[in-house]
Amino acid sequence: CRARNGLLAEQLRLRLPDLSWREPQGGMHLWLSLPEGLDGDALLRGAWLNGLLFQPGGAFYAAEPERGTIRLTAVHSEEKTIRAGVERLAATVEEFLARWG
Repeated sequence: CRARNGLLAEQLRLRLPDLSWREPQGGMHLWLSLPEGLDGDALLRGAWLNGLLFQPGGAFYAAEPERGTIRLTAVHSEEKTIRAGVERLAATVEEFLARWG
């Protein structure tokens, strides 16, 4: 788990350096904070079109969901899949941000 989450964090630093995330402390999921105003549910719809799935963070809160977060899980993925996933995530985020431009 630690090696794959480390690779995920490394790829995020390279492709999405302006975003922040919480790495798991003994768990499997990395929580990524999206740019202000970007909703995880909306981003998922765009990511799906780019061949990527993740879990929007809003569903994990009982009250006042944090809609600007997503939960990423890389522990069951191979290295090349993690790299490709971050590329697709970065492309999707960039597409959304370009629309707001």
